[in-house]
Order: sequence, then structure tokens, then C-alpha cells
Amino acid sequence: MVKRIPRMRDLYLEDRIPDPLGPSILLVGPTPNRPRDQGWRMEALNLIDATDVRVTVLCPEYFRTPAGKGSYEDQLDWEDEALASATVLLFFFPRETDSMLGLDATLYWGRYSRATPERCVLGAPDWAVHTRLLARDCERYHISFASTLAVTVANALVRLDALTKPAKTATV
Repeated sequence: MVKRIPRMRDLYLEDRIPDPLGPSILLVGPTPNRPRDQGWRMEALNLIDATDVRVTVLCPEYFRTPAGKGSYEDQLDWEDEALASATVLLFFFPRETDSMLGLDATLYWGRYSRATPERCVLGAPDWAVHTRLLARDCERYHISFASTLAVTVANALVRLDALTKPAKTATV
């Protein structure tokens, strides 16, 4: 039996972000307010893990520590560091009016889609509420947009490859 060598490393709110981080994707978007909701990030992690891409995925949720154990300030500091460090910012907005608005993520989208559009990809299901302006920004700033998580992840991996591939030098 051939043992699979893990290519993906996942880091959560309770983990220190290494410096240097290397090729990486930050999963930015709403976190479910209800504990029974699994959310979209686990599916994104599974989709990335199924590839052969060597990448660190930053997940702004608690994994080993019960939610609410860390301070809000610590969470914001971790997110600021992750936003500054990650190679690609994967924004996904499965936005529902009662449980997953993603207000902080919307602020991050506004900041990073304009400042570093080459690092951003965006996804939002067709049924998601209040996402028209976000999709419009994609057209304006030439950012990949998808209506499924699987295509959003694929777009992020293409962007990661483009940003981490060594530049070819011209020969004369």
C-alpha cells in the first residue's frame, strides 16, 4: 500500500503563523453563527487537500480550542497577520441574512480587492444575498469570480501557481 504524503498544511486561529509562510491561501468569508453549522471552510480544505499542490491554508476559525476561548483582539491580530502574509486571499460569501453575513470579511474584501487585486479570488453562490457589488468589483479589478466553492478553490490554486512560479528570465 502506498502511503499518501500530505501536501497541504492547515493553520487555525490558535496556531502561530510562520515567517516565512511560503505558498498559502487564506479562507476569508462568513463563519456560521450557529455551532451546529459546519460552514464552508471544511469543504474548501477538503477540495484543496485532494490536489497535489503544496500549500498552507489559513483558516480563521478555532479547531482545537472551543470557540470563544480566545479574545476578539487576538482573533483580529491573527487575521491581520494572515491577510498580510497569505499569497492568495480566497473570499467566499455563502451569505444568508440570518446566520452568515460576513461583515468583517466584507471590510477585508473592500480593502484587499483594491489594494492587491492580484492576490484575490471571489466566490458567492447564486442564492447568496448582498453580493452584487462584490461581483461588480471583480469586473472592475479583473478578479476571478465563481458561483461555486469548487470553482473558487480552483481559481485560487491557479492564482497561487501564477504568483509563486519563478519568473522566466529572458535570454539574449
